[in-house]
Amino acid sequence: MIGIVLAAHSPLGRALAHAAEHVFGVVPRLAVVDVIPDTAVEKIRQLLQDAVASVETGDGVLILTDLFGATPSNIASQLADARIKVVAGVNLPMLLRAVSYRAETLDGVAEKAASGGTQGIVQVGSKVPQKQAVIPDSSNRQQRSFHQQQQQQQ
Repeated sequence: MIGIVLAAHSPLGRALAHAAEHVFGVVPRLAVVDVIPDTAVEKIRQLLQDAVASVETGDGVLILTDLFGATPSNIASQLADARIKVVAGVNLPMLLRAVSYRAETLDGVAEKAASGGTQGIVQVGSKVPQKQAVIPDSSNRQQRSFHQQQQQQQ
């Protein structure tokens, strides 16, 4: 099982973890590093390393960060290697997708998380088609048909 670490500006990581627990119940192998302002970079790095170690089962760890280019993302990117992947821009759909598919490979979970995050962004109430990606292997033919109709109307 892929371990997941949320690394974000406080209190976002903990809030997202609580939301995931609301949906799934207890989420095993999920750790949170909420970065508090003015925390030394070395301390944040150590917290991230400890969090990774706490969720690692041998299958790899996915670190989800809140903002590309910000401190949590920058430090997490320094830890990235073959067994640790980092995806920035975490939102609740991204986290829920990562938890749902964590039995897959690390690369697969990272890809599913990224696509879940982007597909979860929809302008509600808009008359303009949202252009969400069509998932070709989706078993939901009705949903696929709706997306195909939307694309044909454009």
